[in-house]
Amino acid sequence: MAAKKGQKKKGQARSTKTVKPVDDVEKDTDVVLTKASEDVSSKREKAKNQDKNASGFIAFCRKADPIAMSCFVVIMLACVVILGSYVNAMYINPEWNSPVAVEGDTVKVEYVGSYNGYYDADGAVIFDTNVKSVNDGSEYLKSPSYTNKTSFKYLSFKVGGDDVLPGFSEAVVGKLINWTAKVAIPASEGYGVADKHDFALSQTFKLSGTMSLEEFNKYASTSIKMSDLTSPYDVTMPNGLAATVNKSGTSDVTYQYVASEIEDLITAATETVTKIDDNVSIRVTAIGTDNFTVEYIFSSEDKMYKASMVVDDVEKMIFVDNFTAGQYQYKVADGSDHQEQKGETLYFWIKIVDINGYAGV
Repeated sequence: MAAKKGQKKKGQARSTKTVKPVDDVEKDTDVVLTKASEDVSSKREKAKNQDKNASGFIAFCRKADPIAMSCFVVIMLACVVILGSYVNAMYINPEWNSPVAVEGDTVKVEYVGSYNGYYDADGAVIFDTNVKSVNDGSEYLKSPSYTNKTSFKYLSFKVGGDDVLPGFSEAVVGKLINWTAKVAIPASEGYGVADKHDFALSQTFKLSGTMSLEEFNKYASTSIKMSDLTSPYDVTMPNGLAATVNKSGTSDVTYQYVASEIEDLITAATETVTKIDDNVSIRVTAIGTDNFTVEYIFSSEDKMYKASMVVDDVEKMIFVDNFTAGQYQYKVADGSDHQEQKGETLYFWIKIVDINGYAGV
């Protein structure tokens, strides 16, 4: 019986086809498995290293519950907003949370006091300030009594108290920190009124005179003591000319202008002597046996000046102004506090920097 196709005949020998040794297959398999194992191990090691190099915050984010993470982010944002608001309120824009200044509060302010308008107006004359940029600014006109400052601090006062003028105090009521106020205080509500008189540019002075030491110190803006007068004492008079002072009795002094200086000025008609500052000078126009005549030269039309003038046959220190164009007037100095400010409307610019210690510096 013939064998079916594909069936082996009985007694047929087995095929002699060469079979690849099992160990070779095993070797190949080992190679493949070893390479795959190395690839997986390498990836795992790299992942571990990346986790190690990542920040704790990132690792936390990877593992954190989404809801917990959302809460954490919200809390962090809230902290940033609160901190930013505090910094802004306390240091950048303190007026946002500032209390309103009311009577009884203690406030600190920057200020500028001036005549003839607020300090930044054309023709304004500054008589006091605690603002460094204004003190140092050469573009601002300063009054005769103004003294340049080297240190600066805020003016502190109680609202409604007696530390400052009432109008100054009232100007800050209802204001917040970093707010500014402007107030014009008339002479009657300021430092008092003063009689003003027409001023003549030509004045005559005695070459010498006698008065009490107290009167002389007021007149010449000096602070001489009797103990200083053991020998002739050299001074510069308010009109810019030199004089010597000597003791005369127990309480009086005698002053004498330096005649040689006056004679030198009369020989040179165009020569001038600086008085008070570079904007004011005098020229000697005549010399008599016991007096001499000078002419005042004002270089500015809108400034107050201190000068020496004969009033009722007595030489006195005066303050001259010409705030009305073309007309000079003067008021006699009385030696009191704020004598320069008497009779003047006072213009104050005020900036609040602290209320009861809030945002104070």
